[in-house]
Amino acid sequence: MGVVVREQDWSKTPLGPRESWPLSLTITTDLVLASPVAMCILWGPDLTQVYNDAFAHMIPDQHPAAFSQPAREGWLKAWGFQAPIYEAVLQGASYAFKKQKLAIFRDKMPDEAWFDLSFSPLRDRGVIVGILTTALEVTEQVRTEAALRESEARFRTLVNLAPNFVWFATSDGHVQYLNDRWYAFTGQPPNEAPPSGWVTVLHPDDVAHTIAAWAAARAQSRTYEVEARYRRWDRVYRWHIVRAEPVKDAEGRVTSWFGSGTDIHDRKLAEQALAESEKRFRNMADSVPVVVWTTDMTGACTYISRSWRELTGQSEAEALGRGWLHATHPEDREEADRIFAEAHAHQTPFHLDYRLRDADSSWRWAIDAAVPRLSEEGEFLGFVGSVIDITERKLAEQELAKSEARLRLATEAVELGVWDVGLDDGEGIGTARLFEIHGLPMPEGGRASRNTLTRLVHPDDVPVVRAQHLRAMRQGSPTKITCRIQRASDGAERWIEVNGQYPVEPGRHRFLAVVADITERRQAEGRQALLAREVDHRAKNALAVVQAALRLTKAPDLPSYINTIQGRLGALARAQTLLAEDRWTGADLRSLVQGELAAFLTPHDRGSPQAELSGPKVALAAEMAQPMSMAVHELATNAVKHGALSVSSGRLTVCWQTLGRSPRMLRLQWSESAGPSVPFPPARRGFGSRMLEGLVRKQLGGTLSLSWSTTGLVCDIHVPLERRITSDSPHSARD
Repeated sequence: MGVVVREQDWSKTPLGPRESWPLSLTITTDLVLASPVAMCILWGPDLTQVYNDAFAHMIPDQHPAAFSQPAREGWLKAWGFQAPIYEAVLQGASYAFKKQKLAIFRDKMPDEAWFDLSFSPLRDRGVIVGILTTALEVTEQVRTEAALRESEARFRTLVNLAPNFVWFATSDGHVQYLNDRWYAFTGQPPNEAPPSGWVTVLHPDDVAHTIAAWAAARAQSRTYEVEARYRRWDRVYRWHIVRAEPVKDAEGRVTSWFGSGTDIHDRKLAEQALAESEKRFRNMADSVPVVVWTTDMTGACTYISRSWRELTGQSEAEALGRGWLHATHPEDREEADRIFAEAHAHQTPFHLDYRLRDADSSWRWAIDAAVPRLSEEGEFLGFVGSVIDITERKLAEQELAKSEARLRLATEAVELGVWDVGLDDGEGIGTARLFEIHGLPMPEGGRASRNTLTRLVHPDDVPVVRAQHLRAMRQGSPTKITCRIQRASDGAERWIEVNGQYPVEPGRHRFLAVVADITERRQAEGRQALLAREVDHRAKNALAVVQAALRLTKAPDLPSYINTIQGRLGALARAQTLLAEDRWTGADLRSLVQGELAAFLTPHDRGSPQAELSGPKVALAAEMAQPMSMAVHELATNAVKHGALSVSSGRLTVCWQTLGRSPRMLRLQWSESAGPSVPFPPARRGFGSRMLEGLVRKQLGGTLSLSWSTTGLVCDIHVPLERRITSDSPHSARD
């Protein structure tokens, strides 16, 4: 079928081209094609069929016409049975039907077979989009069970009839003869018992089932056996076992019945009963399809059924004692011996999985389980146990493990966490990525309680999350929840998206979800929105600043005018650059000041820079970056023209610190020294002073203090770090 799938023109089917299939369909198809078990995928609204070779062999009268076609078209006769099942599975239910008898074709001939059928939902990204049907043939198991029942019937035939009273009957069940023992026991006159007078001495409670058993035995021409109470001559009832065998002619027709009745009211001694029980046990053990064994109180194997030889090739004589260990895989032998020895020492039940060498010298998996045998006095007599071939189950478990591994790799590849939690007990199981998202260590087996995760939901989001959860649970519909969590490892606030469903299973309510960390996505969306707002705001602001600079700048000549304008526009450009580098979320104060004073921060010929910066890392909001840059530029321009930076001996110190908490304030101090002597403050304020004051007071909402001393200018600026500037007032330099 792999070739058929590859060569099929899927574009002409409801599934479309194979390269457009979802990953879940591709993986499930590969799993089905590789499986030896008959499996069929029903996918999409039309339930398009994709099945494997084993399934195709079940339906030779419909294959290949049914392949890649909607299920309804391929199963018209059975659609009335299948449609309700499919509808329920698509709602989240699962069905399993054991030992279903089906009419199939085998070697082009009609045949009867028995199957274990299952119907399970298939999901793509948490949504049910199809159905997986499996058909595991159990014909041999059904026939083996039937053979066991027949063997039990033959067992009864092999038991010798204990002589007591003897009787003969015709083929139609009329008693013809009863021996003297009958009459001596019952006290009946000879003329009252035949042909049906024997019924009158039965206990009233036993009449119905005794007659029914006798009728059934005659109808089926099989051995008649019944236990019933018969009335003795002194009106005391005693239990008897009554058996009869049909006497047949050469053609197999029943000609008469020969029977006997044995008084079992006084059972044989306990040893005789035990011996009889042991004999029946051995006969039955040799008839069942599993290995049955017993040990004595020393731990030596004293009996092992015929199935052991069929399974391992060892004879009973080779297996007795401790010989059975020689059929065990060398890698499992020591562990099997240890588990058996511990159970024997403590006289407790045990079970173990191990490998056994079969008659073909290959290895098969088996489960060995046993319980202690105790006497009536509670004395330990040994073990009685069974060995069952579970090779097929092991292979199925390995395939399941591979499938789960593929699913785990798929979810890890897209960095999704998976969470499956019971709504009744609150116990769940999750993947490593789930716990990583929540900042939790991976617990053993991925098991954790629901509260382990829900306690990390941000308090402000808890009511909304709870309401969405309850609404979806009542409706039985899928849910998508976006909320914040406080990561356990570091307390960081993270955004998660939970896509979940509430599968319906008998006796269990579950919540099954995939969880994604969308923090980066949310941040990116926020930055994008902020960038759009800031670009609009900054553009307007920049134009306003340029207009003010052009309008208010005064200079004695054109070259001076151009230099002044270029300096102010350069400061504006540098602020814009810092904002762009940080995606318009803000700018670093140190970087901003360094940009204005770069030429004076490197050592000169005398070995030390003219300017020094000191202060902690301070992130300026995007609205503060431009006016702060312009303010520093005005101070730097004044220092270069008239202050400490106009001579090589001058020095400048710029230091800053943050004060308070609400509001949080920034204090920046500009101190010049060793520059030209300043005997008194300027007589009038120039444009630069007015612009500086407008920037600090109007734009930044702060205070400004200018002090001229003989050593140089000292400027003290205080501004709030949280203040926002409205976009309808981009700049106050015009003031």
